[in-house]
Amino acid sequence: ALAWILIGLMVRTRIRSKEALQRATGQTLLAVLPRLQNPRRFKTKLLSIDRHQDLAALEVLRQLAINLERKDTKTLMITSAVPDVGKSFIAANLAALVADTGKRVLLVDADQKRGKLGTRLTKGRLKPGEPKPSSTERLWVVSGAAPDQLGQWKQDYDLVVIDTPPLLVLAEAGRWAREVDGSIMVAWSGKSAADEIQEAQHRLELAGGRQVDWILNAVSPKSVGYHAYRKYGFGSTY
Repeated sequence: ALAWILIGLMVRTRIRSKEALQRATGQTLLAVLPRLQNPRRFKTKLLSIDRHQDLAALEVLRQLAINLERKDTKTLMITSAVPDVGKSFIAANLAALVADTGKRVLLVDADQKRGKLGTRLTKGRLKPGEPKPSSTERLWVVSGAAPDQLGQWKQDYDLVVIDTPPLLVLAEAGRWAREVDGSIMVAWSGKSAADEIQEAQHRLELAGGRQVDWILNAVSPKSVGYHAYRKYGFGSTY
């Protein structure tokens, strides 16, 4: 029996293109994000403040920020099926880019087990449930918070971005899904499996998630034409 389980894991269908993700979810994708040149660099630093690097990824996130403003979204949850697909990176940089437009933004680190956004973006320790200014102007960060605080935050900030635990790991994301205006789910090209994605989407819908969109992360730049940015001399290898 164990052998059959291992064989099943080996042949699991991995998502490698936007078309494959669209087939798995039955939805048109919100965005396709190219793979970063140096992912480790941005574990402690925002992409938005290092603009000469990874221009293509920055432009995709900036367009997302513009779209959020057009939709008048006030609360947005960023989640995924499993860990390590870039959801926290997307949440932090999207929040910073919206703040860069002059909006007051709160970034909620709702992952109580693995969340590190507070320590990466602020100095000193965060008090649970108390927003603290980050190193980026007009961007605040909070951890140890609960969904029932959203009502007050919607009055205090122009946008609240919530980075939740993965849906297939902890049930916490479901509590936030019922309270937000929309949810973005993140998949990683070549890593995320179709069955995991479908199960996560099902759980989010059962939890009452509204306006669920998908982002495919870490796509080969050449496969989606991001190499064109090289022509503009911004130092990108795309």
